[in-house]
Amino acid sequence: MGNGGEFELSQEVVSVLPSDPYEQIDIASRITAMAVSTRVSKLETEAGKLRQKMTEKEHVIHGLQERISKATGALQEQSAKLSHSEAEQVKLVNEKNALATQVKNLLRDVAKLETFKRALMKSLEQEDENPPANSAMWKASQAETTVARTQLLEDADHSAKASLQHQDELDFNSGGGTTRPKSQSAHTSPKQIMRGIDSARGSMTPRLTPLHTSMTSPQPKPKKEALPRASVTQIPSSLPTSGSSSPNSGHETSRTARLDGKEFFRQARSRLSYEKFSSFLANIKELNAHRQTREETLAKAEDIFGPEHMDLHSAFEEVLSRHLSA
Repeated sequence: MGNGGEFELSQEVVSVLPSDPYEQIDIASRITAMAVSTRVSKLETEAGKLRQKMTEKEHVIHGLQERISKATGALQEQSAKLSHSEAEQVKLVNEKNALATQVKNLLRDVAKLETFKRALMKSLEQEDENPPANSAMWKASQAETTVARTQLLEDADHSAKASLQHQDELDFNSGGGTTRPKSQSAHTSPKQIMRGIDSARGSMTPRLTPLHTSMTSPQPKPKKEALPRASVTQIPSSLPTSGSSSPNSGHETSRTARLDGKEFFRQARSRLSYEKFSSFLANIKELNAHRQTREETLAKAEDIFGPEHMDLHSAFEEVLSRHLSA
């Protein structure tokens, strides 16, 4: 052990070692194997821990990769939506421009229509205030009020004369063939004339409109006034009525044969209802305003008159043809 300075051991270890060098080598080999085995065990334990950590890291990496894939898909979807939105935006911008152009055109058309409307309303107002001079139907409708008034007085006069004639005959028969004195007739005739006029006014066809009302606004029918009771009861039942009705009937016959615009309006007013006659006047007003043709006026008049008044329609066509040709 002369060179044992390099491998000096403590006295306790030296005292335990055998004296045989081969045995010492054997013990040293065993000690080295134990040390190596312990070291290997520690390294293997550390390697297992590192493998476990690596597995955990791999799981984390896999989760991150999945998140990256999902984020990539969402990015692509959002990119597609963005592209679609941009295309829709371009389309909406084009539609907006087209609508703006259309609105401008519509506003221009509305302005033109407003101008036309004002001109038309002004023309209609002027036409209502100053009817055309060559409109015969307008003049006929305006003259109907005057005709009704004149005809009313004529019929009242005929009725009053007939009533006085019947009264004189009645007094003659009841007085034994003697007539009343002229003074008595002179005193009673004004009252009888007034009663006859009142009864004739009540028995006649109602006027189309009041005397101071235009033809364009017809009023409801006035109630007919009944004949005085005395004038009715004093006429004998056996007395012929041809004498009293002959003047009126002859006058009616002459007017019917002529059948001008005034007489036509009078007959139409007496035979048609208030609603139908108002519609008929509105139809004539449309013709006078040149808003419809003669054929359209005749067609509407035919609908208003109906099949029960076809003679009125024929008469209206004749009157219309005569006035328009004039």
